Parts: sequence; structure tokens; C-alpha cells
Amino acid sequence: MIRTIELEPKGCWLAVSNDSIIGGLLACSNSVDGTDLTISELFVVPEWRRKGVAHSLIHKLREQWPIVRKIGLLVDRRAPAYDAYKRLGFTEQERLAPMIWAPDQ
Repeated sequence: MIRTIELEPKGCWLAVSNDSIIGGLLACSNSVDGTDLTISELFVVPEWRRKGVAHSLIHKLREQWPIVRKIGLLVDRRAPAYDAYKRLGFTEQERLAPMIWAPDQ
């Protein structure tokens, strides 16, 4: 069973299973009104990948910031996680971070 734990500061989450950390997310607002976020760290331990851990962490982040319009994420196109971010709904942007999540897309 996967559970998430909210930590301080706001935007910091851990995914836990059987008291072991299996993933984590750290994000912060980069807009005055809190509608634009940037994920600075998102990880899932290898044996837990493709099991919904990253999706759960991003879902918790969106619950914590219900007014969010965009979530930016800087990732190298050659990174192994690049396709995983695309499956999570992130798309490439020309003027912004290479990957961004926005509910309108």
C-alpha cells in the first residue's frame, strides 16, 4: 500500500510503503498568486516505477494547490524519466521549461 506524507515546506511530499520511502516530490510556487508551480525534485525508486507513485505525488501537489494553472518541470530529453513525464501529462513548451503540465492541454 502506498501512502503519502506531507512535509514542510509546503510542496514537499514523500511516498511511503511499509515505512520505506519509495518516492518524493519537492515543488514551489514561482508566481505571486500561487497559480504557477515548479517541480525541482521528483523521484521514484526503481522497483516502484510504473506503479502510480509519481502520479500520486503530483495529485497530492495539485490538491495542496487547487488554484494551480501550470506546473513546470525542467528535464533533459535524454533522461530515462522523460517518457514518464509525458505519460503524466507534461508536454514540451518553447518559451518555458521544456516540460509543463496545464489542465487546458
